[in-house]
Amino acid sequence: MNSRLLRIGGALVIAGLSLSIIVNYRLADALENNEINNSTTQKQAPELDWQAILAAQPQFTPEPEAVVVETKATREIENSTLVGVIPDSPVVAIILKPASNQTVRVGLGEGWTQDWVLIEVQTDQVVWRNETTKEQFVQKLFIEHKQKSFMSSAINY
Repeated sequence: MNSRLLRIGGALVIAGLSLSIIVNYRLADALENNEINNSTTQKQAPELDWQAILAAQPQFTPEPEAVVVETKATREIENSTLVGVIPDSPVVAIILKPASNQTVRVGLGEGWTQDWVLIEVQTDQVVWRNETTKEQFVQKLFIEHKQKSFMSSAINY
């Protein structure tokens, strides 16, 4: 009885496998012929002006250029020298004022000129932000052109 069930089950499995192989081959042939026919009669998509469509959307329109107004405070920030950074708590940047050669200690959120506030202190630079124009200025601890002039004078000796 058990051998008879095994024979019937085996025959059904073999019949199912052969039937699935035949169906899949026919399906593959039909798809291949259909792809060949579709590739020869391909329809052209209408030309779209995608740039005009994107330009009409407000999130893709370019922002107008910000007008940079140079003030006395801007020149003071640019002409000052970052002398040191204290990364301890509280974080402090030490600035050398350009006109008076006095040092000033400035903490995060503080400023020493009008509207300019210290927003970020790293080991080799600080970032200032103008509170009215939202302009940012990065001030480096070691300025490259000063290093180059020092190196050129050292080579001449």
